[in-house]
Amino acid sequence: SEANWERIQSIRYDGIIHLPDGSARFTAFKKKPDYCKVFVFAENGGRFVLSYDGRDAWQLNTTISSQEPQSIPSDEAVIFIREASTGGHLLYPQIEGKIIRLLGTTVVEGKKCYDFEVVLPDGQLIQYALELGLLVERQQITVNAVNQQKEILIHSDFRVIDGLRLPFDSVRKSKGEVIHRIELFQVRTNLGIMP
Repeated sequence: SEANWERIQSIRYDGIIHLPDGSARFTAFKKKPDYCKVFVFAENGGRFVLSYDGRDAWQLNTTISSQEPQSIPSDEAVIFIREASTGGHLLYPQIEGKIIRLLGTTVVEGKKCYDFEVVLPDGQLIQYALELGLLVERQQITVNAVNQQKEILIHSDFRVIDGLRLPFDSVRKSKGEVIHRIELFQVRTNLGIMP
């Protein structure tokens, strides 16, 4: 509900990212509207950090002892910044230059869904499938800015945390191949995260 959403200021996600060549634990922090910081923990004790503060996207790999934080390469930054938004791009419809269109309905994983298209102010297209009734995001379709391939993100295992219905399992695919799977084991809200 709108009241629940207004109470949420920040979200912490703890989980595992499964890649074709292995898995890693991660912690991601999001703070409204689009602050984001992700820590991916390496087996050797190092961390890979990605962050966006509303202006700059940067990264740090602590397994390379001499490395200082550096800007995320521009094509990769486009993707990270797009994903940094707390709650997704169907929210905040009044942002100048954003267009949201209802395309009709579609079926995702056997669930009938509303099919929406969002055009961001920078021209990026995102297609959302929201399940009729629950209005949970079942699917998101984007274009990868690095390789220009269409990617499909499918969400499942929805749980309610502090009034928010969140997916605890998400699989991203391109050309039928799994790019990664995100498996959450804990989500907490309003932990006092600062920009």
